[in-house]
Amino acid sequence: MGCGLTSGLTSGKQLTLEQESLNIQIADNEAKVRDDYIKNILPVTSPIQIPSNARILVQNKDFCSQIKYQWTCDGYNYTCHWHTRTPNAPSDQGDSWVIERCLPGIGAGPDVRPAKRELLVGENQWVSKAKWDEAIRARKQGIITEAQREILNNVYWKFKNNYDFYNGFEGEGKVILSIKNNNDLTIQIWDGYFEDIFSNPIFNNDGWQGFTRDYQEGIGAFSGDDDNIIINLQEYIDDLKQYIGKSQSYDETDDCLEFLIAFFEQARDNHDCIELRIF
Repeated sequence: MGCGLTSGLTSGKQLTLEQESLNIQIADNEAKVRDDYIKNILPVTSPIQIPSNARILVQNKDFCSQIKYQWTCDGYNYTCHWHTRTPNAPSDQGDSWVIERCLPGIGAGPDVRPAKRELLVGENQWVSKAKWDEAIRARKQGIITEAQREILNNVYWKFKNNYDFYNGFEGEGKVILSIKNNNDLTIQIWDGYFEDIFSNPIFNNDGWQGFTRDYQEGIGAFSGDDDNIIINLQEYIDDLKQYIGKSQSYDETDDCLEFLIAFFEQARDNHDCIELRIF
């Protein structure tokens, strides 16, 4: 009995050490994946190119997580903020980028000047921080103008290399949509969201159109061809909108649907077309 008890204790101790070693290895691997994401993957989604030597600061606050990338170029100090949704943000705003730059002021000598602070609101479009702050205050007070709303809601970086609806499904089937004349504006979506939206189609006397037709009949965007260019964007927008409010299997499907509609409307408003690829 004594030998049996000793053997049992020894075996248990060895298992504990092995488990601790495995836990350490798992934690180390998770840290490496997280570091790679922060250094190499997330910066690609920024609306402005982040240099590889940028200083990185990770902050986990009570109300959101934030990652800052900081560098200097042509006399300006740049800060790219990526943060998760903040509590008082609009309901349709998810994780987002805020890009700031500052030209430091000069307090003495012949070239005196105040500091110049600006925020990026579109491709190569900057507004003063004063105008940005004014728009923020107006939104909070419920008196925001359309011009101010456009400053805060510029969609350029919302669609730049966006993987929000594919994160967590890596290796699974996906649908990639790109603005044809600006491949920086690309979104990747797990194909399960398309199945959730279009697997129970809406029937009417006019027949299917847009994604519903393509998905159900295996034609057009879902024909399996390598290159699929969607030109008649309004048809697809109208088709997508008929699924708003429809019961879905996944909580995120409604957000994905609204995101798709906004993406197509952005292309339509810019008189562009969309390239679709399926993997």
